[in-house]
Amino acid sequence: MLLDKPESARIDDQRIDLRDPYSVRHWSRAFGLSELDLAIAVQTAGPRPGAVAFLLKRQPTLEARQA
Repeated sequence: MLLDKPESARIDDQRIDLRDPYSVRHWSRAFGLSELDLAIAVQTAGPRPGAVAFLLKRQPTLEARQA
C-alpha cells in the first residue's frame, strides 16, 4: 500500500505532525476522526495527543497506539 510506513520509521507518540501523512493517518484512526477533523483539533489544541484528547474528551484507542 502506498501509505504503509517502513518498519524502521516510528510514529512519534508525543506529537501529532500534520505534515506527515503517516502521523495523520495514525492519529486519525486513534481518535476516530477524519483527517480534516484531526487537523482542526490539532490547530485548536496543539500538537500534543493529550491536549487533543482533552479537547475531544476521549483517549486514543489501544489498537491505534499499538500500530
